[in-house]
Amino acid sequence: MLDTILGALDTTSVFVFLLVFLIGYYWLTSPKNMPPGPMGLPLIGNLLQLRAAGSNQLELLKKWRQQYGDVFAIRLGSKNLVFISDYKILQETFVKNGDIFSGRPSNLYIINQIKKKTGTGVILSEGAIWKELRRVTLMTMRDFGVGKKSLEQRVLDEALAVVEVLEKGEGQPVLFKPLLSKFACNVICSIILGDRFDYDDKTFIELTKLVNLAVSQPLVFAPVNFLPITRFAPAGKKIIHDVVDSFVTIDNFLGTVLKEHEETYDPSEIRDFVDFYIKTRSDSDDAHLYDASNMRRVIIDLFAAGTETTATTLSWILLYFAAYPEVQTRCQQDIDKVVGQGRSATMDDRKNLPYIEAVITEIFRVVNIAPVAVPHVAVKEGKIRQYTVPAETIVIGNIREIHLDPVNWPEPDIFKPERFLDKDGNFCPPKKNFMPFSIGPRACLGEVLARMETFLLFCTLVQSFTFVMPQGQKPDLQGQFGVTYSGKPQPFLAKRR
Repeated sequence: MLDTILGALDTTSVFVFLLVFLIGYYWLTSPKNMPPGPMGLPLIGNLLQLRAAGSNQLELLKKWRQQYGDVFAIRLGSKNLVFISDYKILQETFVKNGDIFSGRPSNLYIINQIKKKTGTGVILSEGAIWKELRRVTLMTMRDFGVGKKSLEQRVLDEALAVVEVLEKGEGQPVLFKPLLSKFACNVICSIILGDRFDYDDKTFIELTKLVNLAVSQPLVFAPVNFLPITRFAPAGKKIIHDVVDSFVTIDNFLGTVLKEHEETYDPSEIRDFVDFYIKTRSDSDDAHLYDASNMRRVIIDLFAAGTETTATTLSWILLYFAAYPEVQTRCQQDIDKVVGQGRSATMDDRKNLPYIEAVITEIFRVVNIAPVAVPHVAVKEGKIRQYTVPAETIVIGNIREIHLDPVNWPEPDIFKPERFLDKDGNFCPPKKNFMPFSIGPRACLGEVLARMETFLLFCTLVQSFTFVMPQGQKPDLQGQFGVTYSGKPQPFLAKRR
């Protein structure tokens, strides 16, 4: 009996010792003068709290912001994350101190696997490589029409292709996200590859599915990034497979396409983005920066960013049309008055369509397609206000909280396009507390293109159709958090006007 008691005491003592040791280790290894935040557990940090939140992780971030302030920190595994939920502080961090906080995570498992198997491109690269690839990418997109009339016509042609698909299926419920993804993906293809795909092309359908699958997972908080043991669980294996294998398959597809481009390349006739990239490599003293791996990876970045953001934005617009039919009616009236039915809307019409501009802007604000910015990393120790942030700390802009802050946006959860109109009905673009494409050197490369695509397809669809839910159904405005915040799959009817 005594031996049993002593044995139990020994076991208890060992357990208590280990617990105290782990708590002490956790406390001692936590950086000092970090922002406040929720207490985590040894080894795993705040992972359990995020997992317990399930689909309400964004609400948990809101709760932590309310508890700990505009700058708070959490720990996932051994990694420190700082969230910034204030516009001015985020400007200081990502713009003024962008040289310190423009790194990318190098110690997250999924990102490392993507980099290992497909390269870094623009989004995942750092330092001199990132600056050069970003410069060349922006220059090439500009030269091939981004923001110009030449690209505008391509977008309009693609918008009319969407209209044609909807006309053929008139009267039948349609899941719009796949169709809108094809629209956005084809615009990117026309810039990068100099050609477009038919919407029923099997390769193209598979490509758009892979792009959507690659960005549909909540990568920022995925446990596989922070806790190695979770990589062997079924859920962990699935997210790794869905994301990494999708990128690898897209990379292989692009390898075949780019090989054909290399074989037909003529330096006297630059056809598209790929040809310009090849020419830049030939003319550069740093040709290694423009190797085939980086070229494929840059293109993947453009596909992923350009396709998902635009398709998600337009999907949300249609959902809100169904929820707010009076908004759709007013947009149609404005289009009829300014554009009519005899021609397509152009970018020159924007100044005469202030309400449509306000609707698009309000969708960006209230929905938050990118609720948290792509993670930045401190490349060296830096300051965020009074706090000291060690090198390798992951820093995230909590964009959703900035866009839904009641201090800056009265009734922030209410969809109200009129907040962006003055008393005379003129569009008033927000000058602060608004950053749907992030800010600073790491801001979205495709913002100009995304805004053009959104406006032109929006106008084309409103001009041609009225969008409603099938009889007896109501739109669900609760979204799903992955890399973006997307609407749940819901079929619509497109009724020809």
